[in-house]
Amino acid sequence: MYPDSVQPVFGFFDARAQLVSGDVQGAAQTVRQAIAHAPADAFVTLDYAPEARSEVMTGVNALAYYGDLDGATELIRLSREINLLLPEAVDSIERATVAEAWELGRLAELFSGTGAAPSRLRAVWNRGAELARSARAERKASVARSVASAAVGVFMAPGADTTLLHELRQITGRPLPQPIEGLVALRRGDSAAARSLLDSASVPTATSKEAAYGWGDLRPLQAEALFELGEYAKVVEVLRDFDPNRFGTRGFDVRWAALPRVRLLRGAAWEQLGQRQLAATEYRAVVEQWGTADAELLGIVQAARAGLARLEGARG
Repeated sequence: MYPDSVQPVFGFFDARAQLVSGDVQGAAQTVRQAIAHAPADAFVTLDYAPEARSEVMTGVNALAYYGDLDGATELIRLSREINLLLPEAVDSIERATVAEAWELGRLAELFSGTGAAPSRLRAVWNRGAELARSARAERKASVARSVASAAVGVFMAPGADTTLLHELRQITGRPLPQPIEGLVALRRGDSAAARSLLDSASVPTATSKEAAYGWGDLRPLQAEALFELGEYAKVVEVLRDFDPNRFGTRGFDVRWAALPRVRLLRGAAWEQLGQRQLAATEYRAVVEQWGTADAELLGIVQAARAGLARLEGARG
């Protein structure tokens, strides 16, 4: 038998089982109950602490799904603390740096995927870029790529600031993935260049090595560019399989967090195609999923409600 101090840890295993079964709401409730009573050292007591840490990160999916940024952030930080308590063959200074870079990478994905406030994204990028610049030469690019989604998130926010993308290119020495370069071209008014980039790009997948630049999956960014080009049918096709049934249920999969933004985009595409019922289904799903989300995310919900109002007006 495990001591009472360890019992809350098993709540994270229960939450994962609920998530796998499709009970996202139940998973979120279980995670919230567990996190209040599960300090990092309780996980290390277990013989399989690394596996328990993965279960904690699975819990991030359930909280992020409902737009609970603070709760999801707390879980990511708990996972970092667990990592630092595990015995590893790395000196303490390097281990702490690696753990911080790992945490920043997960926060970058969370904040970028949900469309959190640019101030959050800038803070994550600035610290990540600092770590990248001070890293050994062979690690600079990989550290920068780990927080790349923060730079992309700032660019995707109102104002389309490309400053951080420029810094990202400088540190990595590589161009951005073509869907992102296409969006950059669109923001500067060059639709011909954007179309050329998208036409020559391979179809992105969730397992692409460049997925970290997006929201765990470059398809939403490609679809955003296609929408701005008026290619609404292609938007629907690109996003057809962006569905919770295909998301990861072991460890953090940022697509759980990005789903409302994708649903909003897919709904807008259906609306442009004259498919009002399909558009309304997507808009309602956004409102249902993020109706109680953190205040900084409610702009997505307001846009979905506006879409429903347009559809209602058109029907009337």
